[in-house]
Amino acid sequence: MRNNDDGSNYDRGFFGGHTDSDAARRGKEDREYQDRLLRSQLADADRYNREMLEINKKQRGIRHVRKKNLGLFWLIIAIIAFGYFSERNNESQNNEQNSIHPAHEKTKRATQMYSGGLLEYQVYDMYLGVVGSPPPSAGQDRVQYMSVFNQVAAAGQKIVNCVYRAENNKLSVYQFWYKKAPSQVSALIAIYPNSSAKYLGYDAVNACPSNSDEALRVRQISMRLRSG
Repeated sequence: MRNNDDGSNYDRGFFGGHTDSDAARRGKEDREYQDRLLRSQLADADRYNREMLEINKKQRGIRHVRKKNLGLFWLIIAIIAFGYFSERNNESQNNEQNSIHPAHEKTKRATQMYSGGLLEYQVYDMYLGVVGSPPPSAGQDRVQYMSVFNQVAAAGQKIVNCVYRAENNKLSVYQFWYKKAPSQVSALIAIYPNSSAKYLGYDAVNACPSNSDEALRVRQISMRLRSG
């Protein structure tokens, strides 16, 4: 190797020679290339990370929506199931009650809203306020009357209360023995002639008459005030 005229080193090889300045230039180009490659790789990595973050964000949104929709789905299922089993439970209770008391023994509102039509009715156990009782001053008569009354009540006697729509939106009410009249009606009336048992009469009804006029006619027949 010898020095050139410009002071640079010259190395003659098999295919010629090269100078130190050429090596420096190539080294610089290699470093610049490596820098560009590194920056490109970092840019690609950053872009990849941003894309993955966006994908994860969307997936989290989808999972949130799915989770929300799933919760709403189960809520709807729970509401439907609750309504279904509540209806079945009510139906079971109604069947159990109806096995003891027919359905029409509960308060019902009739569809007939015209004047004199049946508005509602109710079946209940007989109580003292329905048939009345002698005053305490009646003495022995009161004792006998209460004894007969207690026998009738203990037998489970029922009363049906029939309410009718009268003129001017007034109401008229009739009460009857329900399904079976007690055999002690005559005794109650004999002991206490003013007993309300006389208005209940000697007969029973299976259902309220359809209107107030018919209810009056049934009462009069039951009281033996008129023939059937």
